[in-house]
Amino acid sequence: MRTMNNDRDGASGVRSGPYSRRGPLLVAASLWAVGATWACVGPPPIPPARPVINAEGLRLSPPAARMDATAAWVNAQLEEIDVNPGFLISTQFQPTVTYPWESLEIKLNPRQDTAAIAVDGLGSDAQTPYMLYAHLKLLEARGELGQWLPGGETLEGLDRELAILARVGESWLYGRSVFSTIAHPVWDEIMYASELGFLRPLVLVARPDEFPSERAAWETEDPGGLERYATWFRRSFDREPPGLRASPEGPAAGDSVAAPDTSAVPDTSAVSDTAAVPDTAAVAGISLPSEFREG
Repeated sequence: MRTMNNDRDGASGVRSGPYSRRGPLLVAASLWAVGATWACVGPPPIPPARPVINAEGLRLSPPAARMDATAAWVNAQLEEIDVNPGFLISTQFQPTVTYPWESLEIKLNPRQDTAAIAVDGLGSDAQTPYMLYAHLKLLEARGELGQWLPGGETLEGLDRELAILARVGESWLYGRSVFSTIAHPVWDEIMYASELGFLRPLVLVARPDEFPSERAAWETEDPGGLERYATWFRRSFDREPPGLRASPEGPAAGDSVAAPDTSAVPDTSAVSDTAAVPDTAAVAGISLPSEFREG
């Protein structure tokens, strides 16, 4: 993420996506089939939440009451993004999949603060969590995070980033369980990791340069943590975790992890006969980098 102070007009130097200032709310929320009417008449009753199961059998079953509460804050935050003239959330569409922190750029200036973030594919359901993440990170930069993340103003560093990702991951769980949004490699990873207690390792392994002292402390306090996390991730997604994936130059320094005994990880693959949200294919035309492909 890049944060810059700029006293020029907030839109200058930022290339927006193909939608106007008022477009993102309607576009992003309509991807979940409900948001286009929220700002006008209030949220309609949401469908019942269903279990979310990925291709490897990893299962989440969120309570309906929790999803009702999530719907309320997602609705309110999307409306805030749409109507508040004090900032701009700019979505820039691209053909490849990236993690939200990789493309985020924040510009602060007196006229209009801007958060620009890359989103893969014009029709991707995942536009909404990318926008929510960008909004929360902009609020963090403005010192206003507590307005939309309860307790966020009391957190620092890694704990604050984990709280932001957990919040946005919950919005993705809402979309996946209630509106059958299309599975997304990045947001599914964040969602499952957050719900099953692996979000901290995911961030520490994917972003060691941002949180070096926390990564070192984790490895010291829990010597088997990296192996346990990597085992869970491979079993859950059939690929290496971010931060342990081979690049054209070879694996990143310190990223060598031996394949452990998978019996040490609880088997979460059991599936009941309850109707579940399928792990559908990615949107046509979206390019998945090799590290996200299964197999």
